[in-house]
Amino acid sequence: MLDDVILPLRFTIDRFVVEPPLTLFDYADIAEIDANGVVFDYDEPDHDDAGLTRVWSRTTMHKLALFVQNAKDKATLVQAARYECRGVDGPLFGNPKSEIGPRASAAELGRAKPYGPNQSSL
Repeated sequence: MLDDVILPLRFTIDRFVVEPPLTLFDYADIAEIDANGVVFDYDEPDHDDAGLTRVWSRTTMHKLALFVQNAKDKATLVQAARYECRGVDGPLFGNPKSEIGPRASAAELGRAKPYGPNQSSL
């Protein structure tokens, strides 16, 4: 009886973001795997404000979030705000961190303190 039952399995990565090449035109595959969004990194070659506009239009078409990495000036921040980017990071905001958000270590945040008998710092 169970031989005739088919359970479709769907691969999802809803906790991850994808950094596709700028030459990728269709983000349907990214939307299909339910990725959290797309990262646009200004440190990559050929990534400029026009590239951000192209990536923003593709993410908007497929209802994906857009994250901007390595924003260096206020004009980039204004453009990211206009495009309703979900996250922006870069030297404009201070010292670099290994991760965006609350998982950055206390040492990176500049407040390393002892917190236990066997641990010297975070």
